[in-house]
Amino acid sequence: RSKYYSDSKKYLLKLIKIDNENDKWKEMLSKVSVELNQVDEAQKYINMVKDKNYHFYNYKGILHSYKNEPDLAKDCFLKSKFLKDDFTYPYFNLLDKTDYNLSDQEINFLKELLNKNLSEDDQRNILFSLAYDYERKGDYDQAFDYLKEGNSVAESAGKFDIETIREEHSRIVNV
Repeated sequence: RSKYYSDSKKYLLKLIKIDNENDKWKEMLSKVSVELNQVDEAQKYINMVKDKNYHFYNYKGILHSYKNEPDLAKDCFLKSKFLKDDFTYPYFNLLDKTDYNLSDQEINFLKELLNKNLSEDDQRNILFSLAYDYERKGDYDQAFDYLKEGNSVAESAGKFDIETIREEHSRIVNV
């Protein structure tokens, strides 16, 4: 697996030399660097991206959280959320990677989003975000209900595998 990412990194560096304006290559290079446990390199490449959209800020927040920079991570997730309020990943990341608590307005907004035709990823992100928030606020019954529903969505999507999650968590902790 490491060789695959090392080879990918070499090719991406060549592509960037050929077409330095293509932000996609820089984003991919940053993600490959994370897979190689090169978080500083990943941050260097993501900072080269010119189109700083909501995906950019969400990903940059993740990099800050890997570097144990929760305040910078929080700023990036909030910026991502501000740029596209129905993009669900920053809500989940804010609660998973920082000490952020949702406002009543944000909770109501997320609950309203659940009534829309959402992807399974978006449903799961919202349900787990609400579970995190209610747990932090001490409403364990409500937190458990959202956690149970989020797990149900994840299991039905075929993406929920506790061993994979444990491996990923262990890999991130060891970065």
